[in-house]
Amino acid sequence: TTGIANTAMGNYALGLCTTGANNVGVGPQAAGNLTTAGSVTAVGAFCGQYTYGSQGTFLGEYAGRGVITVSTGAFNTALGRSAMYSFTTGGSNTAVGAHALYDITTGASNVAVGYLSGVTETVANTNVSGSQNVWVGQESGSSTATPLSNSVAIGYRAKNSASNQVVLGNTSTTDNIVYGKLSVSGNRVNVS
Repeated sequence: TTGIANTAMGNYALGLCTTGANNVGVGPQAAGNLTTAGSVTAVGAFCGQYTYGSQGTFLGEYAGRGVITVSTGAFNTALGRSAMYSFTTGGSNTAVGAHALYDITTGASNVAVGYLSGVTETVANTNVSGSQNVWVGQESGSSTATPLSNSVAIGYRAKNSASNQVVLGNTSTTDNIVYGKLSVSGNRVNVS
């Protein structure tokens, strides 16, 4: 092993690290299959277990676990049990909360905050390859099986049905209150 400045604590933590440098693996099999990538921090049992990408941060049991031999996405952050569990080549994702972005694979530049954010009650609607989405709130995410991009949903079970869409609240929301100036840009305004 020629990698330098690595810290490993736990059975098989950084177990295959050869030339990777500046890595931290704490917990059983934390970043266990990482070989040459650098600047990865994995703290928790099996977190970052199959990650091969650089500059990832994984905190919590199974966070950023990845898929053996294919999880090369870099610059990912997963905080919470099983957050970004299934990621493969998607990079620059941020998942905060247990199971946030659980099924993301190739999607990139997504932000999900809250328990099961980016994961919906209908498994077919889970975002796996969409990019540049922001979902904040428990079970916020997609309501369609079509991969979404550039969508924002904020609130408990707030759901996007199309790309390039902003949703505030869910189907039970009765009022949206905006204080101050509200500017509307575009060629149409729909009020229903």
